Amino acid sequence: NSLAAFNASKEFGFKIVETDLQLTKDNQWVILHDNTLDRTTNGKGNVENNYLKDIELLKLKSNDNENLTVPTLDEFLRLCSMDGLMPILDIKPNEKQITSKDYIALLSSLDKFHMIEKSIFCSYSKKVLTELRKRDNATTIAVMMKPSQDNLDFARGLDNAFMYCNFKDLTDDDIILIGKNNLKFAIWTVNDEKTAESFLKKGTILVATDILH
Repeated sequence: NSLAAFNASKEFGFKIVETDLQLTKDNQWVILHDNTLDRTTNGKGNVENNYLKDIELLKLKSNDNENLTVPTLDEFLRLCSMDGLMPILDIKPNEKQITSKDYIALLSSLDKFHMIEKSIFCSYSKKVLTELRKRDNATTIAVMMKPSQDNLDFARGLDNAFMYCNFKDLTDDDIILIGKNNLKFAIWTVNDEKTAESFLKKGTILVATDILH
């Protein structure tokens, strides 16, 4: 989740980049996978208990570069806009942590960089995805849930949505059920080409990977 990694993705020919959004104590969106700082930065504690000005001083843990910092949402979207990358924005906070102002700020950032129609939201939370759809009809939504009939009905109700599934849990019967509901599917996280090719043949619209090659 560094700007350098997303630049590298562009250089390797990737067209879509997935990232993770967290909220700071002062309700600023930042790019970080965990809800704590300990594993990926030299900071400690929960992201939501730290102000943006303090998080911006931290360094990401890296084997190659000691100067990587935690990007803000705007910094990430600026890079995507300039490099022609489509972002998948994985909204990590739950429905109790996100206020109406936070949703508005998120969409305002997308609008600022003309990325409303060029982005994808994803979340495990029906409430979060519903709140996003209430405010925006243009952005594609990736429903990060198992393809039960209830979840498929929810996805169809969102419009402009697809199922986003852990490939390890996705069966052929699941794929058939998704198709019967006139929905498409994507998978995460596949780190070998053989598995990726197998699911591409089964109809996945994209394969998320941690490997650059």
